[in-house]
Amino acid sequence: MIPTLQQVVSTLTAIFLTFQATFTGLPVSSQLAQIARTATLTLSPSATSVSVNNTFTANIIINTDGQGVYGVDINRLRFNPSILQVVDTDAGTAGVQITAGSLMPMVVMNAIDNSGGSIQFSALANPGSTYSGLGTLATVTFRAVSAGTSNVTFDFTLGSGIDTNVAGLGGDLLASVGNASYAGTVTTLSSLSVQRRIVIIPEGTPTNQRNMSGTVEFLNPSNGLKVFQASFTADSSGQYVMDVPAGLLSTVNFRPVISGYLSRTLSNIDLRNTSVLDANFLTLPAGDFNSDQLINTLDFSYMNGKWGTNDPLSDINRDGIVNSLDFAYVSNNWLLAGN
Repeated sequence: MIPTLQQVVSTLTAIFLTFQATFTGLPVSSQLAQIARTATLTLSPSATSVSVNNTFTANIIINTDGQGVYGVDINRLRFNPSILQVVDTDAGTAGVQITAGSLMPMVVMNAIDNSGGSIQFSALANPGSTYSGLGTLATVTFRAVSAGTSNVTFDFTLGSGIDTNVAGLGGDLLASVGNASYAGTVTTLSSLSVQRRIVIIPEGTPTNQRNMSGTVEFLNPSNGLKVFQASFTADSSGQYVMDVPAGLLSTVNFRPVISGYLSRTLSNIDLRNTSVLDANFLTLPAGDFNSDQLINTLDFSYMNGKWGTNDPLSDINRDGIVNSLDFAYVSNNWLLAGN
């Protein structure tokens, strides 16, 4: 049976105490009485806030206060799983892990329970050596999954050897822990009514024939959900000035929807600045005649049925006839998907 960390530390402690007793002449009980609990474990930063669906890192900092340390148990570090989740940093290992530092190279426990909201982590110095100093024991990558504040706390009772501890020669050196508070936030709403000028570039269309109609979807950057939609008809140069109502998110993503073209998303459009700002879309690929955001045989079938006509949807180059010049765009974009 594989020994537990506590058994490993206990065995090491007994061996070292025996040697020390031999050389000093002091009984083990006298040496245990000399344990100085001055080490600390803290989280850095102690507080932060991020937008929902974003990630951030928290370092677990150890300070041994000059004492030699044989190992550290974090049993456990707790968080609110409805607000925070730990992001795996080791894709090659099953389960979810945090990132171990280099201070203590023997990692014997690295287990995350995202359902229950806890972290277990244990690391040891190489046999025959100790660590002394101030540094990062491990790094946790959190993702904020909802709005709210989560306390992140060590399970720790002074003098207990079964929760979070810092193993010295003969006992637990941990004197105190520094907990943290992390928050997930939702972007505030814009209180202003503003205007944004969209500039569309439909592929293959002459620069003076871009007077097309469609919609612009306003998407929440955190989850991709649509929060507003505006209809437009661009002028011949592909421009249209939209009135954006108050009460929307202060930052959104724009997604144009125009029949015959794949959509491309424009990220992080500021809705707070009262100036008329341009939102210049990338060239929209032509050939999605059935508006399913994929160019394939269904679109070619539609074009084939309009061959030789002046069908405005499949006449991509706007020269008045559907022919091979238009098919060239469909062929070039074959199996291309939209956003």
